[in-house]
Amino acid sequence: MLTRAEVAEHSTSASSWIILNDSVYDITDFMAGGGHPGGQVVLKKWAGKDATEQFNLIHSAEALDRLSPSSHLGNISSEDGETLQVTTLSTGSSSEERVKPERTGLHRLLSLLDFEVAAEKLLQPTTWAYFKSAADDELASKRDRQAWSNIRFRPRMFRDVREADLRTKIMGQEFDFPFFIAPASGAKQAHPEGEVLFTKAAGKKKVLHWVSNFAGRSKEDLADAALPGQPLFLQIYLMSDRDATEKQVRTAERLGFKAIALTIDAVVIGNRERDTRANLPEDGNREETVGVIAGGVNTSLFKQNLSWDDIEWLRSITSLPIAIKGVQRWEDVLACAEHGVKTIYLSNHGGRQLEGAPTAVRTLLEIRQRCPAVFETCDILVDGGILRGSDVVKALCLGARGVGVGRPFLYSVIHGEKGPEAVIDILINEVRTTMGNIGASSIKDLNANYVSWAGLWGAPHL
Repeated sequence: MLTRAEVAEHSTSASSWIILNDSVYDITDFMAGGGHPGGQVVLKKWAGKDATEQFNLIHSAEALDRLSPSSHLGNISSEDGETLQVTTLSTGSSSEERVKPERTGLHRLLSLLDFEVAAEKLLQPTTWAYFKSAADDELASKRDRQAWSNIRFRPRMFRDVREADLRTKIMGQEFDFPFFIAPASGAKQAHPEGEVLFTKAAGKKKVLHWVSNFAGRSKEDLADAALPGQPLFLQIYLMSDRDATEKQVRTAERLGFKAIALTIDAVVIGNRERDTRANLPEDGNREETVGVIAGGVNTSLFKQNLSWDDIEWLRSITSLPIAIKGVQRWEDVLACAEHGVKTIYLSNHGGRQLEGAPTAVRTLLEIRQRCPAVFETCDILVDGGILRGSDVVKALCLGARGVGVGRPFLYSVIHGEKGPEAVIDILINEVRTTMGNIGASSIKDLNANYVSWAGLWGAPHL
């Protein structure tokens, strides 16, 4: 058994110990090897301390798998009554301080934007900053929202819209509605159940939950939360260590995930100043500022020289269908199609990666103008800036098969399990209302004749 005083003696780069859930780990080699997604600075600040509260707030238990078995030095003595001061370094909140559902007034939230307004008031500042942050001045994120409003409807009258069939199929799986919970992590910072709430709501409402690889709850937890027969998809990155990537794929297969999305637009982390600023200590030095990696993701873990050989390798190790996520221009869409990719996911990472990144709307229009045949051979998915069911319908009219929604679901978890369910219900109602008003009774009826974008970015109405 070890004491906290003994652990406190190991707080340097030469010898770094840390306490997690009453177990002591030697993280010296792990820290030097760049194995932590948040970079060395975060680990240095916790060296010699008890980081249990912070670890459990963000990570799932499977995060400990990154440590070698030999790094576990033992447990803290149960008789050790000494406590060390623990300073919150990156979220500014503990589990006791997180928002309680009864404070949120869920019945008064009528739109997805209402969830965002409520979240800003109720979340801890650092959690809000992580959810809301985008690249640089956050203009790309704002344009994602604005772009959908630039598309206008062209309603048809004298149509039978007494019933609305919203069912669709995504990557071979059937769902009752054409939108899905996009890969998004961090929910555990706002509610202890974290992304489990997404899985439960998706199961009840028969929509897709596309699980983030960095979810705060383990993939086992999410698979266990799924209803019998409920399809889950997994989002992954191609790691510098292919073995780590293959392990993610094998976990997905073992747990019954039905498809994979490979994210390709985050090989270099975006400059998310809002998030970085919220996590800086009051006292420090410039080295610490430079060392804070926004969003807690160290992309040196990711392969930064992606090629089509990597896609072929991924195909060779699994029979699961693979979507390529993060495509942002028509040339890459065409390249995906030419390389046999069947599902292409248009996304700019919610504007979090690159200021000035194109919106999904623009890329959809480019496809229609430059390589429209892709719509016949591939399924196109989109996300980014979706705040209304009318936005979902516009995307479907422009050729998308499914539409991802991310941040609103993160904002919703402060309301517990009812939060994500309410977001889904709002979207269902708005999609149905929009379809009725444009004269469409089925998702299959939607096409470009229902929308207009004349003059938009120089694109003619096609």
